[in-house]
Amino acid sequence: NEMIIPQRMKMIEQQNSLSPVGSGGTGVRKNSNELMKDFVKITSSTEGVIKVKQGDTIELECTAVGSFTPSVDWYKGDIPVTYGEDNNYITKFGVTRMVVRYIEDCAQLKHEGTYTCQAESGSASMTSPSVTVFVSEKMSPRMLKNGGSCKQDQKLARITRYSPVVMHTMGTDAKLLCRARGFPRPYVYWTDKSGNILDTSAGSRYKILDSGDLIIRNLRWPDMGVYMCVAENSVGKDIISTFLYPMLDD
Repeated sequence: NEMIIPQRMKMIEQQNSLSPVGSGGTGVRKNSNELMKDFVKITSSTEGVIKVKQGDTIELECTAVGSFTPSVDWYKGDIPVTYGEDNNYITKFGVTRMVVRYIEDCAQLKHEGTYTCQAESGSASMTSPSVTVFVSEKMSPRMLKNGGSCKQDQKLARITRYSPVVMHTMGTDAKLLCRARGFPRPYVYWTDKSGNILDTSAGSRYKILDSGDLIIRNLRWPDMGVYMCVAENSVGKDIISTFLYPMLDD
């Protein structure tokens, strides 16, 4: 039953009720047959009709949960408008909740159309209800100020792809996603739940990739908890949190 996993995810997010399960009290057993199936479910997405003026901001958001690290992207018709990538840090078993945002800072007539969110994990796939974007020929005050063009203004740092919940096998390298955009290019760093910046110096088990993703090497049970990704530029900053749950490999 696919609904077993969403129920488990709800349990995981209630951290005060979370306790170790499985032999030795060290994590969820990966050999639960109900959890081994390929599965993906879009739990929420922008839908309906959106009307904007030229120069306004278009923002679409999609949340999906799936086995391992699901592939989640927005499409305009059959053409992707966000671009994920394969997860190079494959776990023997895992579950990830993924949020993907499509943000267009300066809407133009070419952005008008029908968009859907598509999610895949192994043999499982799902497509969201569509959202139709209408772009008026009228221009926003910002675009009028720029003489009718999409001038490269400063853009607020925004996180466009992240994982609110990650379940990952212990003993492997865990990858927590955090992709950001903005102008100037945002500086991305990670903290623990207390706001302390993670030590990513040589020899540390933490490493931040150029993409902004956090690698935790040789995942252990004490690594369980909340990690915060911060993307910051001169215009402002965006913050997301990821709850990481290490699982037993036996």
